[in-house]
Amino acid sequence: MININITALFQLLSFLFLVFVLKRILFGPILSVLDERKRTLDSQAKAVQECRRRTEETLAEYRREIADARRQALRLQEQTEKEALEARTEMLGHKRAEAQAQLAEMREQLEKEVEGQAGALRSQVKPLRDFAVQRVLQQSSGSAKEG
Repeated sequence: MININITALFQLLSFLFLVFVLKRILFGPILSVLDERKRTLDSQAKAVQECRRRTEETLAEYRREIADARRQALRLQEQTEKEALEARTEMLGHKRAEAQAQLAEMREQLEKEVEGQAGALRSQVKPLRDFAVQRVLQQSSGSAKEG
């Protein structure tokens, strides 16, 4: 059987007093340090989450800017190529017009030279023709006299 005597009561009171003192002196500061540590870890975790969120937003913004820059670069490249093609076409048109003008000028010069040479040849051919006609006439008159 269990006998309750004064020693058990004194041991119970000593135990409760020891629990009270340990809670105040030992467990209280330890628990407050643990609570503070938990609050610090929670605030750091929130700071890390906020930092991650800002980093992801910044990264997304950079990606959008890079995509915009690429699109703009492509538009600029296309526009530059288009302008270069237009300039080339315009230059070819000018060169073609210059070539046609030079060709027309050269044809005109050739025609003048041909006319000049033809006139010179005509003037040289005329005495030969007259000589040949006279010769033919002389031969025909000589053959007519013989016959």
